[in-house]
Amino acid sequence: MNEKIPKKTIIIFSDCFGYNVGGAEWYLLEILKEREREGYRICVVSLERLEHLPSSIRKMSLPPHWEVKTIRLRMLYLRWFLPFVYCLNKKNLTSYFKNLDSKCILYSYGRFAPAAINVFGGDTYYFINDEYGLGWNKIYETGWKFSKKAVRDIFNFCWQKLWYRDLMKCMKKSQVIALSRFLAKEAEKINNKKTKIIYPKIDLHKLQQRFQNIDSISEKDRGIVMVGDNRLKGSDIFRKIARHFPEEKFFIFGKQHVKPLNQGNITMMPWQSECAHVYKYAELLLVPSRWYEGFGMVTVEARSLGIPVIASNRGGIPEAMNYEREFLVDDLENISCWVEKIKSVLSQKENNADNTL
Repeated sequence: MNEKIPKKTIIIFSDCFGYNVGGAEWYLLEILKEREREGYRICVVSLERLEHLPSSIRKMSLPPHWEVKTIRLRMLYLRWFLPFVYCLNKKNLTSYFKNLDSKCILYSYGRFAPAAINVFGGDTYYFINDEYGLGWNKIYETGWKFSKKAVRDIFNFCWQKLWYRDLMKCMKKSQVIALSRFLAKEAEKINNKKTKIIYPKIDLHKLQQRFQNIDSISEKDRGIVMVGDNRLKGSDIFRKIARHFPEEKFFIFGKQHVKPLNQGNITMMPWQSECAHVYKYAELLLVPSRWYEGFGMVTVEARSLGIPVIASNRGGIPEAMNYEREFLVDDLENISCWVEKIKSVLSQKENNADNTL
């Protein structure tokens, strides 16, 4: 196989690029659009089948003139055994990427990036968007879920070591790019090599226009919002907080739901490809993440719309929050810390509303 791709082409490859999975995909999309304006052609290499993603995930709207190629990998549905899946598909990935035109440039991130980068003949760029990109494998679960993850990690141990070895090789071979100072510092500890920082490019003016064009939601139907429904994102912390505010409405926007579902004063909301829809529900945004977020784009977006944000002091979130201590929670497992800050913000909003009357 000898794929013919035009010169001065950037190839982007990841197991999730092209799908509305999260901030990393939008981050790379904006970088690629900027490279295109500089004169580069863009070629997307995506996976033919994406059974490892929830059914609620939809395709992103990519520029129609971008070239899109697909490759097929096996057993992606074994998402709890990704190191094994990586090793299973490594031969297929290496045979594909080593035959691509070495005059091109390869951008890659995610679990399968090392297999592609390590055999590609041209310049390579490895993007670190979150703690997984650093090779971290922390366990955030508790109880039986902790035990389940620990057993899974025992099975994955050898495969994980092989993947991590490839990751180290990948980082040495590539220009490493991180989306926050936090990730860059952590990458330099591992790689002992200068890491470039490219912060997310967020068109706040366009976001504000989209926000204004969406039908308004009455004040009584708005409430406290979080994005993401898992323990890594702190959804269990969010639920505990909701019990302290029975008169308030709480909304969790997650990938597991296709229609709204009420659970007491919490409404489970379906994933939104248009983030402005999420913010229409928010009088306050909470970001109680346990894991070390790469940056925290939702905090920047919400604040630009005048929505206050309270967030955990983890990863790149403090950078996104301009290190404003009054809105950062250090002891994120201590619910009273969240409750105290939320009461302060809600009280201030009420006072501001009274002063405008």
